[in-house]
This record gives sequence, C-alpha cells and structure tokens, in this order.
Amino acid sequence: MIVTGSVFTNNQSRMDIDQTKLAGSFDFDVDFVESIDFGIQMTEVNNRSAGSVVQRDAWGGVTQPGAIADLLEPASAADAFRNVPGGNDSRRQSDYFVFDMSDLIERTEALMASGDATTFMAADMGDCGTGLCSSSNFNDDRRTQEDSLAAYVQLNMSTEFGAMPVDMRLGVRYEETDVSSQALSPAWTGLNWVAGNELSLAGGDPDFSALEGEYDVVLPNFDFRIDLTPDLVGRVSWSKTLTRPNYGDIQGGQTINQPVRVGEGTGNRGNPALLPFESTNSDFSFEYYYTEDSYVAVGYFLKDVENFIGTASVVEETFGLPHPALGPLGDEARAATGASDGGTLYSWILGNRPDAQGVDATTGTISGVPGRDPAAPFNITIPVNIEKATMKGWEVVVQHNFGDTGFGLIANATLVDADVGYDNFSLAQQFVLTGLSDSANVIAFYDRDGIGVRLAYNWRDAFLAGTGQNNVGAGPPTYVGEYQQLDLSASYWINDNMNVYIDALNLTDETTHVYGRHPIQTLFTAQAGPRYNFGFRYKL
Repeated sequence: MIVTGSVFTNNQSRMDIDQTKLAGSFDFDVDFVESIDFGIQMTEVNNRSAGSVVQRDAWGGVTQPGAIADLLEPASAADAFRNVPGGNDSRRQSDYFVFDMSDLIERTEALMASGDATTFMAADMGDCGTGLCSSSNFNDDRRTQEDSLAAYVQLNMSTEFGAMPVDMRLGVRYEETDVSSQALSPAWTGLNWVAGNELSLAGGDPDFSALEGEYDVVLPNFDFRIDLTPDLVGRVSWSKTLTRPNYGDIQGGQTINQPVRVGEGTGNRGNPALLPFESTNSDFSFEYYYTEDSYVAVGYFLKDVENFIGTASVVEETFGLPHPALGPLGDEARAATGASDGGTLYSWILGNRPDAQGVDATTGTISGVPGRDPAAPFNITIPVNIEKATMKGWEVVVQHNFGDTGFGLIANATLVDADVGYDNFSLAQQFVLTGLSDSANVIAFYDRDGIGVRLAYNWRDAFLAGTGQNNVGAGPPTYVGEYQQLDLSASYWINDNMNVYIDALNLTDETTHVYGRHPIQTLFTAQAGPRYNFGFRYKL
C-alpha cells in the first residue's frame, strides 16, 4: 500500500430570513359574506454557500511500498449486508483496510520532510501548507438574495343551496420577487497541456461576478364545500401555486470542470432569471362519515405544471484561454501523424518541437500562447425553464374507530400518473419528473386515557430520483427501489404537561436499493437497521 492523491474540502452554508407580515380580517353583516381576510408580507432571503478544495493529483503515488504498512489494519464487511439479496455471496469483495487518518497524515508529512515521499504541489496547499488538510481560504463563494413582496385578499362565504349548506373561499395572491446573485469564482488565465487528453487550468485571482433576475405572479384560488347530506360532503378546489427554483439553480458564478479535454472543456453556471414552477391545481373529493368519527374519502387531483427546469448548453470561448492543441502545433502534429487522439499529438509535440514557444519537454507541459493559439471552446450547461407536464391521480382514505374503545385503523393510498416518463433505452438527455410513485399506509392505533400506541406499515413503489450518476454524466437515471417499513410508537401522558415516548423505526430491518437503468445495475444499497428513540416532552 502507498499514499497517492487526496482531496480535502471545506464547505459552509448559511441562510438568513427576514420577514415582516401584516394580516387582518374584516367581518361582514350580510347574508352570505362572512368575512374578508387580507394581508401583505415582505421577505428577504439571503443564502451563502462557500467552499474550498485542496486536491493533490498524485494518483501515481508519492511513497514507497511498505512505508505505511504498520498503520493499516484489515477489516471485513462480510456480515454487514445480511438482509441484502446477494449480500452473502462468496464472490463479493468484503475485505478492506482501515486506518487512523491523523496518523496517516502525520506519517506522510514526516516522509515528505525526510525526502522519502514526493511533495506534490497543489494550487492551494491548505492551512497546513502540505496539501494534506483543508483550506479556510474559500475560492468559491456564492451569495444569493431574494426580495419578495406578497399581498393577498380572500372572501369567505357561507350560504345554502336548497337545503344543503355551502361554504366557499375566493381569493387571490400577488407576488413579485427580485433575485440578485454574486459569486466568487476563479478567473482562469491559461491552459497547460499536461497529459494525452488532459489540460490543466492556470489560475488567476478569484473575482466576483453578479447576475440578476425578477418575476411576478398572480395566484387565484377557489374552494367549494357542500354538505350533500348530513353524512356526505363534497369538495371542489381550484388554485394556482408556485414553487421557487432551487438555490443551486439561481446562484451566479461559472464553474469550469477539470481537467479540460483536448476537444473542448465543460462547465456550468447558475441562472438567477429562472422563473418559479407554476402549477394549476384541480381537486375533487367526496367524504362519507358513516359514524361521528369514522369516514371514507375518495379524491381526484389534476396538476398542470409549467416552467419546469431543464438544462441548455451553449458553446462559449470562456475566459479566452489559448488552447495549445487547437493551434499550429496541434495542426502540425495531426498532419505529421494522421492521428487525432490527444495522446499521439501530445507525444509528437514534446518529441519533435521541444524548443517551440510554450513547450517544456522537461516537465511535459505544453502551454497555450496568446496570439498563436485560438481560444478554447467550453460547453457551458445552464438551467432554463423549458418544459410543461401534467400529473393526475387518486387518493383514498379510510378511518375507522371502534366505538369508545380507543382502538382504530387508518388506511390510505395514493395512485399517481404523469404524461412524461424516463425512457431507459435512450441515451439522450431527457426531461423527467422525479419523485413520482404510488404509495400506501396502514396504521393501527390505540389512544385513550393518556396512552397512545401506533403501529404503522408504510409502502412506496419504485421511483425515479433524478438523472446523473457519479463518473458517468448528467443523462443516466437513478431509481430508488420499492420500499416498505414497519414502525411502532408509544407514548404516555404522566400529567397535563409531561409526556414520555418511545419510537421503534424499521422494525423488520428493511434495506434501500438505488439502481440505474435496470434493477440489476446496482448503484447503492444500504442496510441501516432498526432505530430506536425514547425520551420525554414537557410543555409549559
């Protein structure tokens, strides 16, 4: 075993919310208008995420074999996945080594100091100066501020249709939001060709850039309830709602991915001008109360959502960095070898043009030269509002109480469908809806005389969690497999103020399975085991 490269990160996030709200209600003395609710709200949300990376790309190793052997202890995960299908397969690699990280760093630094290990220089060597620790000097600092003003008014009405009582709510909400984002990003100054298909970025001092955006929306709502009989209630609702973009999508700043490839580089930046998701919602339901505290409810929902966020790509000559592989040296190497792969071109230039400007055959570096080499193209990915989708489904709820015994049952199920889905046989980037799946819950409970007990069975079908897999790219899907769990909770009120409780979660030790295009393409599996919580609560 030897010491190779390392990555130490230091990331911090902070959110501050300042909110001022004025709300009121005015009662009317008329036949069907009961009251008007109104209000205004001002909100300022500040988000800051900052981080640094200390990365030593010494993946070929910096120590001699055996230099850290006494720090390593063998370990095994052979019994760690007993409930995972295939977890006990003899072909599974279960053995590994464990070590104390502080001891390993101390040994490596000592070997570097004595000359028995290579000191690999990184752009930022961290607070310790050896590259074996994180840095408090943030080279990535993104700050986003959202200022929102919202005003609403709602009319509350009550009347009768024939002999049937009717309640209605009619309202509207107006919101306007200004978004500003500042980001500290490296201002790169050059490209160095250091390997066959790898170019490293030469850094300049980080600099702040600013982007802005704004939007306003009108959100009406209407709720209607009618008591068709003393036991049967009908409901109709229609509304428009919004969901704001993720803060990661509206952050400014531009990131260039390393290493840069010979053909083109890649990167991404945020978009503070993104619009929020807007959903037009329609809901219809019936509730039948067959006893005072037992009922059956069936509901249908329909959601038309627009402004879903996808990605768009633009090719830009970001920072105007001269690209040595695309200039005359690269052209000469292509003509001489008839090849196009970076490794052949790189080797030819070092071997045949060692004295050319920007070429250092000793270090194996070919640097881009301004005025000689054209600017490097970068494929920049930007979040944009591009898609619409429709979701619909059914909800069923049954609650039954067994008289005054305190015993009862609750069962509910949600069946959901959408007009878009992921095609596992396509390699193209796709618009998807994530997190959609059928689900069901069954709960048996006892609640009487200060004693509460709940036994809950929860089930959720497999669902698409997102796109993108580590080391693969943004396109491939990530699914979470079907999951079920049994939980038990109990509590007792000692008096009116003190409550003791115990929770037992995942009693049957279920496992989580995350996979790609097919369930046999396992990406991640976890066996967390049962979890137990106990304690007390006291209210003043």
